[in-house]
Amino acid sequence: SISNMKIDPQPILINGDSSPFGNDSAPLIEMRHLDVRLFAPMTIEDKAIGFILLGPRIRNVAFEPPDIELLRALLISITPLIANSLLYAEMASLKNRYHTIIDSVPQAILVFDSRQVLRTANKTAIDLIISDGGQTRDGSPVGLPLNMIFPDRDFSEWTDKLKAADDNGGE
Repeated sequence: SISNMKIDPQPILINGDSSPFGNDSAPLIEMRHLDVRLFAPMTIEDKAIGFILLGPRIRNVAFEPPDIELLRALLISITPLIANSLLYAEMASLKNRYHTIIDSVPQAILVFDSRQVLRTANKTAIDLIISDGGQTRDGSPVGLPLNMIFPDRDFSEWTDKLKAADDNGGE
């Protein structure tokens, strides 16, 4: 497949039997079937992340060097944006997977940052905090400081231990 090939990141005119993929390659046959005249790969670090395929122009006028230059400029500006959106989608998927995994743990999992603000809590932890009267914002304690989630008057032993663990570098 084209996505596995090392591809020159420049737009390529597809004319007649000439193709950078080989004259009888499956990509060229498919491009002929689609009537592709100009192939423009979107690449990041020599890896294809997408393609722009242009068919014949109105009145069947050939693509000229200024057209190719304009397409090259378009590739330079949109390829990083598309790559970033793909990374964002992958991060969202990994975050969902992470939450699915920690929510499957029956014990409470709480992750505080160095400022003692809760950054992550699994479902068991959230249920525990809510049942014990800890504060939440929009039904979740995430983003709240330790002393709001576990008020000293009710959870002094817990908060003292968590603060001491933080003072000792997490030990």
